[in-house]
This record gives sequence, C-alpha cells and structure tokens, in this order.
Amino acid sequence: MDVITIISFTVSIVSIVLAVVAMVSAKATEKRSQENFEKTQKIMHEIYDKTKDALAQIDKKAEIIENVTQRNQEQLINTITNILNETVIPKKPDMGEEIGMKLAMSLLQDPSGTGEGMKNLTNLVKEMKNLDLS
Repeated sequence: MDVITIISFTVSIVSIVLAVVAMVSAKATEKRSQENFEKTQKIMHEIYDKTKDALAQIDKKAEIIENVTQRNQEQLINTITNILNETVIPKKPDMGEEIGMKLAMSLLQDPSGTGEGMKNLTNLVKEMKNLDLS
C-alpha cells in the first residue's frame, strides 16, 4: 500500500466522522431551536391572553366611568336648572304673602284698626275672593 492511499483512507474516515458529528450537532441545534420557538410561542400566547384580559377590564371600567360621568352631568344640569328656576326665572307671586304685606302696611298706617285700616282689610278680602287661586 501506498502512503497516499493510507493518507487518503484516513482522511476519508476522518471526514465521515466529522460529517456524522456535524449531523448530530445540527440535529441537536434544530431540537433546541424548535424548543425555543415553542417556548416563545407559549410566552407570546400568555402575553396575548393577559393583554386581552387587561383590555377587557379597561373596557368595563371605561363603561362604568362613562355611566358615572353621565349621571353626574345629568345631576349637574338638574341642579343648574333648579338654581335658574329659583333665581333667574320670575315666579308667580305668592298671593297670601302679598295680601299679608298689604294688611300689615294698612295696619301700620292705621294702628287702631278703625276707619281706613278696616276698609283696606275689607278690600283685601274682596280681592282674595276674586283671585284665581289655581
């Protein structure tokens, strides 16, 4: 045998061994890559589910906030309307109060209650009968 044949045979055996090592190494690397991919997918699904749950909670809380805000606005509008009705819009005068004031004024002008004061009282009673108390 020739030295070149022995070297060629040795190199062939070494290259076959290296090829087998490369295939085993590639298979192990592929397995790790597949595991990493599956692990990443699992984490992504967990993050997706958590995000979806968080958005659902935000949606519920936003709806509650919207309802509370709407109720508060309605209460505020009702309060402002009541204030306007009580202060700005003129009310129908209270007839009893008006008659009482007239009576008090007539009694102040004639404290004895005779004469002009009694005449004013009679006129006020007639006015009261003629008023539409609706």
